Amino acid sequence: MLFNRKLKRRSTVIVGVIAGLSFLALAIYGWGVPAAEVASFLVICIAFLALILISAGAIGFILILIRKAKKDHSQ
Repeated sequence: MLFNRKLKRRSTVIVGVIAGLSFLALAIYGWGVPAAEVASFLVICIAFLALILISAGAIGFILILIRKAKKDHSQ
């Protein structure tokens, strides 16, 4: 039962990735979107993702510092 759930979750991710790649291939081949433009969008998306991850890490670090400061202050 547990194996089926993991397999189903993994296959859902695989199907999503294949669908996304198919859409990009259709955009490049069928609609004539230049591959360089698609690549530039990919770089922009990765840059924004990195910005979000760095921001989340910084906020988490600040929250840890605040908790430590409150803990030290209460003792």
